[in-house]
Amino acid sequence: MQKKTKNIKTPAAIALLAFTILLSAFQFGGGFTIAGHIEGIPAGTVYLSYPKGTAQITDSAKITNGDFVFKGSLTEPVMLVLKTNKSKSQLYFFGDNSAISIKAHKDSSNTAQVNGSIPQNDWKAYLKDYKTVVNYAGGYYHKSDSVYKQFNNKPDSSAKQYLKAENAKLTELDFKVHKEFFAAHPSSIVCAYVVSSHFIPYFQFEQARTLFALLDPAVQKSYYGRQIEESFAVEKRSGIGAKPTFKMADVNGKTVDLASFRGKYVLVDFWASWCAPCRRENPNVLANYKKYHDQGFEVLGVSLDSKKEPWLKAIEADGLVWTHVSDLKGWNNAAALEFGVHVVPSNFLLDRDGKVIAKNIREEALGNKLKSIFN
Repeated sequence: MQKKTKNIKTPAAIALLAFTILLSAFQFGGGFTIAGHIEGIPAGTVYLSYPKGTAQITDSAKITNGDFVFKGSLTEPVMLVLKTNKSKSQLYFFGDNSAISIKAHKDSSNTAQVNGSIPQNDWKAYLKDYKTVVNYAGGYYHKSDSVYKQFNNKPDSSAKQYLKAENAKLTELDFKVHKEFFAAHPSSIVCAYVVSSHFIPYFQFEQARTLFALLDPAVQKSYYGRQIEESFAVEKRSGIGAKPTFKMADVNGKTVDLASFRGKYVLVDFWASWCAPCRRENPNVLANYKKYHDQGFEVLGVSLDSKKEPWLKAIEADGLVWTHVSDLKGWNNAAALEFGVHVVPSNFLLDRDGKVIAKNIREEALGNKLKSIFN
């Protein structure tokens, strides 16, 4: 006679079971069907892109009398992107393995109606709540533009302090709105997506960790949850106190080793020729380089360009006299992946031992930091 054993579930087993149930719910029916209509495009081609496992899937369908249909399957709910060969507008929406209907206009993705997807309802709720932040941000950027115009793009210290205080209010509101939404939707895949797209790229890891901890284990193990965990690992590799390293070719094809800068303070500056904010910040970096270079300050420019000619032209046009490297792989730049860079400009200040002591310091903050070091 077989003994009856107790069914004891560990927290890990419970999390795995919940995740399995979540996926099963979305996989019921074997796949998705997306039936759509685009007003203003009677014929053409529509493209659907989405991640599936480690692959990026891109499918296409013909548009007939404005109508199109996609059929496929997802391993879990993710963000999908829809675009056509007749318009620059792109529609972002959450999909699952269900029957989804889309009604859109060729020139406006903002007015598109997406129905049938469960996580899409959460996405709509999120965008509604986030509108509070968007409206506040609009006011802040209007104030910022006014201040810069008033001071001819060179605001004094009091004006900068005013803008800094206003920006702090915006940041506080942004986190408050997100925390409230996450607390109300801990089981939503939308929350994991927002952490990975809204906080991680801007190195807001403290906020990201706080919000991530509010999510259910199943969501933490989702596609976006796994991305977040990977980003946390990268942050440990390149965060304050870390000693990141990489080797990359300079403008002449010669390999430059970041470790060769040991003994000096070095600003690892991620930028690109096509990045307007980067180009605006270059004069500030150059001024600080000239001021502190003789005292042991170096800059290593890492370009996220994919073509050499515009990269070299930007270096010459901006008078950037320090060492520059790039593997010309754009956002897949090896150094950017090592440092977890998702936006430019981004920078990391390393001390004489190659240890990160500051991140994303620009404008007046860069000068103040260097002044505290060298004076």
